[in-house]
Order: sequence, then structure tokens, then C-alpha cells
Amino acid sequence: MSEKELALRLGVKQPYLNAIASGKKNVTLEQLERIADGLGMTLHICFESTD
Repeated sequence: MSEKELALRLGVKQPYLNAIASGKKNVTLEQLERIADGLGMTLHICFESTD
């Protein structure tokens, strides 16, 4: 899927999605969930101790 197609699925503009992909914008967990959903994936977050 192209970035343009994903932007259309998510209802965002392509430059905004590009800024996220290139690390120029910070994203929230909610936005990550929307992106994962747009890609047909599930977002899993795991916190692990470093000790």
C-alpha cells in the first residue's frame, strides 16, 4: 500500500503521514492504533523491566 493510499484510509493528509513516518512528528497511542487499523494490523505495546 502506498503512503497516499494509507493517508486516504486514515482520513489524514499525505504530508502529515509522511512527517510521522520520517520521525518529524510525535504520535499518540490513539494515532498509532488508527495507523495499525488502517494497515489491517493490531497494535501491541509491551513494557519490560531492564533489571
